Amino acid sequence: MPPSGLVLEVIDTDGPEARAALLEWLRSRHLPRLLAGSPSALVTVFRPTPLPGDRMPYVKQVEGVDTRLTLLWFLEADPRRAWMGVPPVRAKPRTGEHFTDLAAEVAAAGLGRVELVAPFIPTIPGTDRYLAELR
Repeated sequence: MPPSGLVLEVIDTDGPEARAALLEWLRSRHLPRLLAGSPSALVTVFRPTPLPGDRMPYVKQVEGVDTRLTLLWFLEADPRRAWMGVPPVRAKPRTGEHFTDLAAEVAAAGLGRVELVAPFIPTIPGTDRYLAELR
């Protein structure tokens, strides 16, 4: 069954050493705590990869290669519910809302800055289910 939604989180640090410390903190302390009782089935962490040297000259290099982490939170509940702090039936509520306090938690750890947290709901190919909401 596909996920019920997705949350994209982008975190920037001041340098490569800070990113390594952030990644260690995320893996060992922060993410395990956040996943317990959350609407997330899985969270993945990505580091940007630089484009090859033989790229076309007009193509800019990827930003944040040494300083950025991107997290994808795959949800078992509609992200609109998770955003409001309403837990799915199987989950225990966490203090605060599930995704609205991520920036404060990272800032409190002193390891980086959350630049973006954005929810996405899945589309249903071949339908116009959400078209009225976009107009």
